Amino acid sequence: MKAAVLNQYGAPSYGDFDEPSPQNGQSLVAVRAASLNAIDVAMASGRHPFSPKVLPIVAGIEGVGITQGRRVYFFGSTPPYGSMAQTTLVPDTNMFDVPDGLDDARAAALGNGGLAALMPLRDGAAMRPGERVLILGATGTVGRLAIQCAAALGAGQIVAAGRDRDALDRAAELGASSTISLTDGRPLRDIMRAAAPGGFDIVLDYLGGEPASAASGVLAPRGRLIQIGDRAGDNMTVAVAPLRAVGASIIGFVPAFYGLGAMRSAYATLTQLTLEGNLVVETTTAPLRTVEDVWRAHRDARAKVVLSIGEADARG
Repeated sequence: MKAAVLNQYGAPSYGDFDEPSPQNGQSLVAVRAASLNAIDVAMASGRHPFSPKVLPIVAGIEGVGITQGRRVYFFGSTPPYGSMAQTTLVPDTNMFDVPDGLDDARAAALGNGGLAALMPLRDGAAMRPGERVLILGATGTVGRLAIQCAAALGAGQIVAAGRDRDALDRAAELGASSTISLTDGRPLRDIMRAAAPGGFDIVLDYLGGEPASAASGVLAPRGRLIQIGDRAGDNMTVAVAPLRAVGASIIGFVPAFYGLGAMRSAYATLTQLTLEGNLVVETTTAPLRTVEDVWRAHRDARAKVVLSIGEADARG
């Protein structure tokens, strides 16, 4: 079969890979779309805790496909198989039904990205209507989904923070109450405090580094900083006395922490919001055979990159 094959750490190449065979408790999935995520790139580098120890493997942690007449979103294929292939092998527990009316690309984009937008608010922070939310990294594809999820959950204020001015304008269109430029030049903590003088009830941190350090000092009483990503740095500095003074929390987030039931429920909510027109999922699609090109360009993509897998790959 055709696949994105990781023969050495770095980037996969388009080529041939042996097809999987059925196993007890696992199903073969004919893949139709596979999203490209930052974690895919990190794992392929060989420097991530979840990087494969044995090569070659097929890249990709998630996708959408058909199994036994069902169209499903799936994740966590059984190694050495991954989502970026014509066929993969998936534990039966790791598949959620995709509703009719939702195209494959958006259904795939609502997986890792959508869960990382909704679940930190709903499950990690246990958000209540009316709370004030700061989103660090709101200009990224997941951050833009998080803006919309916060609005759907009834946030009283949504402040979007990022570096890309054009993307910040888009954040405002998607429901942000106000925006913060992280390249303003003024101390970040002062800018954040001015945006919410009473502090933020929830900070979604997709960045880490200096922005996260600043945000840890502008939490409201019993505020929660949910740490999700590290695009701006893998360390943050926290002044512990102010954190104690307001009873604030810093919580690390991965969807799996909350269990398959919570993930399934969140995915169903995301797909329903999308079908109702209350969640805009911005995607760009490319054929599987172009995986090497889109892999190199991934960091600069303005929308979620989804690889389409179909008859052209079957023809080679």
